[in-house]
Amino acid sequence: MIICKLYKDSYTRLIKSSIPNNEIWLLSNSWDDHGYHVTYDAFIDEKGSTIKIGYVKFGIRPKDVAQQKACHVTISDDELMNGLDNGKFSLGGTEYYRTIRQHFSRVEQDDYYKRMGDIAFNLNLFDQVENFSITRIALLRDTSPLEVREKFHLIASGKPFNLQYEIKIGLIANPSDKKAFFVFNSSDSSYIPQNLYVLIGPNGCGKSFLLRRLYKLFKGKKPVDSSFLEDETVHIRFGNGCDIKEVLFVSYSAIDEEIEDEHKTYEENHPQCICIEKSNAESFYSQLIILRDNMERWEYFIKILADLHQEVTERLHEFLKIGTLQPSDITIEREIKKIFSETSSGNKVMLYSLVVLIGMVKDGTILLLDEPENHMHPALLSTMIQVYQRILSSMNAVGIIATHSPLVLQEVPSDNVTIMNRFAGVAEWRNPEIQTYGSPIHALYRDVFNTGIREAGYVKLFEDFIEKNPHMTSTEIRNIFTDELGDLAAYCLVSILYERDIK
Repeated sequence: MIICKLYKDSYTRLIKSSIPNNEIWLLSNSWDDHGYHVTYDAFIDEKGSTIKIGYVKFGIRPKDVAQQKACHVTISDDELMNGLDNGKFSLGGTEYYRTIRQHFSRVEQDDYYKRMGDIAFNLNLFDQVENFSITRIALLRDTSPLEVREKFHLIASGKPFNLQYEIKIGLIANPSDKKAFFVFNSSDSSYIPQNLYVLIGPNGCGKSFLLRRLYKLFKGKKPVDSSFLEDETVHIRFGNGCDIKEVLFVSYSAIDEEIEDEHKTYEENHPQCICIEKSNAESFYSQLIILRDNMERWEYFIKILADLHQEVTERLHEFLKIGTLQPSDITIEREIKKIFSETSSGNKVMLYSLVVLIGMVKDGTILLLDEPENHMHPALLSTMIQVYQRILSSMNAVGIIATHSPLVLQEVPSDNVTIMNRFAGVAEWRNPEIQTYGSPIHALYRDVFNTGIREAGYVKLFEDFIEKNPHMTSTEIRNIFTDELGDLAAYCLVSILYERDIK
């Protein structure tokens, strides 16, 4: 049996406490849901350490008009042990349900959710209370009725909840003797992240074009059960039970005018198109304010900032974890914009990417990333690929990256990689001949571009220059050469500098 208790001391003392394995402790949170105070943070023991597993919010059936307005819902230890008083109910967040599912037996979970009056577990109860003001304004503030029914309920009731997808993408112009389909499927059979797919190849092979065509097709996708989409160049087939619900297109260079203009005509609930290159301090702060309104995602953003161990993320993390970030606080706004404005272009891309993706990627999203390596230092690129995988996994989503950087392949298994080339106007796709995950850069270059770059003359030139100028930074060296290099030489210089910097 899961024993749930109220903890009435401070957070500082709670995290130093020892929680028994079969217990969940709740600590009242001062979070204000537009006048409703209904939130409790939940904690359990994880291998001897006290960890937060998200939050749970409590509602109450209104007995009169006054109770429909803002109120403070209180609970007692007796209610947590024996069941909430008649009229009270609860709702958690993704992390809350996932962690309980991982740590406790099915019998324990069922008993616990019944005692808690959990409306994700009991959808009949949810139907009864969904339209109450306290439910709509407070309990559903960070989520939606659809997510409660199609995601939280699956997790809480022990049903499969991982995103299911089987999608085949092909070019109509391809001859039948060529590999006509780029295929990706959901998989739980590997510990290596499986939710990120890569299209890679030289400039002009059509990878970014394909991504834009996919965006337009997904954007116009009608019912979820539609099994076939097609335009004059691309066709998409969906397997049975595919759970893809919406698409988010993120470009790290200028988005073509056709996509931008079409996107402007779509309503707010349609798929989104974001250009990271156009980010600035004002837009970054605006996205932070939007994200701050979702407590679960805000805390997830703060955690990722802490885990990145970059100077700018640590600085922002220290500031945000103590700041209230209210739109009316001019001092905080000025400081955040200052941090963003003073950092490098690569860090700007990283920060803006984080706040946008954490705020916008949802359950069932397909994320299309066009050339994320633009403006990023190689080491930062590898870090960001890991972050993308983490976000996609946490949000139960899937991503496709178009890139010309083999550095990306080091973080992705070969089954998830498609190498694109174009010969005599015909696109040809193939999988790598080697295992890409953790593979050496030179081996990836040889496979992707069909050349042994270590034998090239420009490699020796780069290596000699770097050896003679050991005090120059990677950015300084790249600035000297970049405007005079072709694609392959530029990729090679990036990899040599990367290997030097990580030694």
